Amino acid sequence: MPKAELVKALMEQRFDLRHPHAHIDTVATFHPMPISDVFLLSHEFPAFFDVLRRTHANASMDKRESETGVTITGDARATEQVRAWLDGFQTSIHTVRLPFQVPDELLRWISYHTQCHVANQGTEVCLRYRVQEHADQARMLLEEHSHWKPIHGADVWLFTPTEAQGNSSWSSLPFSPGTITEPLLLYALHQTTWSRITGPTSDAPLDLVPVTPSTHAFPMHRLEEIRSAIPHLPISLVAGEWSQNTHTTFGHMLWDQVPADTSDLSSLPNPGRFLVSSPPSCMEGAPFLPNWKELEYDEQQLERLYYRAALPQGTMDLVLTLDTTSAPMWQSATWMSHAATYVLCPALPVDMQVTVSMEAPLPLSALEDTPLPAYLDHVTRVRAMEMGKSAYEALSQDESPSQASLPLSLQLSAPKGPVSLHLWRTEQVTEHSSTYYHPEHNNPLSLKRRTVRCNSMPHFGNSVVLSMPTWPGNEMVQSLLQSPYPALGQPR
Repeated sequence: MPKAELVKALMEQRFDLRHPHAHIDTVATFHPMPISDVFLLSHEFPAFFDVLRRTHANASMDKRESETGVTITGDARATEQVRAWLDGFQTSIHTVRLPFQVPDELLRWISYHTQCHVANQGTEVCLRYRVQEHADQARMLLEEHSHWKPIHGADVWLFTPTEAQGNSSWSSLPFSPGTITEPLLLYALHQTTWSRITGPTSDAPLDLVPVTPSTHAFPMHRLEEIRSAIPHLPISLVAGEWSQNTHTTFGHMLWDQVPADTSDLSSLPNPGRFLVSSPPSCMEGAPFLPNWKELEYDEQQLERLYYRAALPQGTMDLVLTLDTTSAPMWQSATWMSHAATYVLCPALPVDMQVTVSMEAPLPLSALEDTPLPAYLDHVTRVRAMEMGKSAYEALSQDESPSQASLPLSLQLSAPKGPVSLHLWRTEQVTEHSSTYYHPEHNNPLSLKRRTVRCNSMPHFGNSVVLSMPTWPGNEMVQSLLQSPYPALGQPR
């Protein structure tokens, strides 16, 4: 064989090169793929483009009649190599079906938000994915949506001067949200325009009044509802007495359709949305509270896992708190049966969400037979490598950190049968906690300023939570919420 032919064969077979003027028989071949696989392929373009570059082929997403897929343009050898890569790509895709009923628009948003293809198939939701973490994020959003409840008129109160009740000076102003930390709230707020009820600022004492007639005292009108779930939880899974708490979160109550006549707030449409935010007085540090004295302060790095159990009467949350400030360790495991009431504050910069809860600890020994110890071991090893401390010790027994993933469901053993829980929310939290004391109050007041990042969200957001066994009182809350910045042209 002539030397030139040998060189040509070597260049073609060893280095996959062609003569620039050589004729190549190219054909367009359609490779059918389900729309879910095409969606997943769109997130793997770097690897797919590398295959096309090496084979000197071209490809494009295409649709032939009722089929979707990829059209490959190139010679027979290149086409075969690309099709083999696509076959391997499709083989690596996993499928899970879950019994959820979710609107198609929300499923499309979850797909693009998590890179896990989610679609309705009959009475089930089908998940197609290649990365387990993407599927975990999608499942948590589906679980959270299944337990979402609209805000009804009976759940809304008004914090306003007594003489301003029924005041027609209230108005509905368009609200443009800033940083949103809740994934499903991010979806809802981008569907339409939203407004907040506002009114003139006032230094007069504010009163709490229900928007709809109510004979119950605020906020204890939800106690009967949250106590109904407690008897259905096995006693063996409770390590102590149940205690009552109120947790007040601040933010903005938003409505997508506000009536022109806001003097009658009972006509507000349902559902509204609550967007967590921070009061102006808490932006720079712990606020000053009249007659209350801050005596304790703490700062922690936390990870919170929210599991939910569906009981014969209502639901029960299990909140697991992992302290990651230094060596990760379980800080607490708390059962929580809760219900929220929303407070409109037209005369103040922010509104309120007041959650009444019954809480009790879970014995940490109950977690030993679950996948959580393996997850804690994984977090510990990864944290040791990130911090560069004791990395050799962390890897002395294994060549690499254990690959335990966060369990999406738990089974807690009980005498009458296991209790099933499903993960619906995770949080990474930096928490600044201030504890205040009052000479005339038996219970301290805990004010937590948090920087929170929820599951599947790329950024952190600020929130403030005020916790106390009972409602701290209108005067104290008003002093906390009044803006330290005077309105333009209005002396304070």
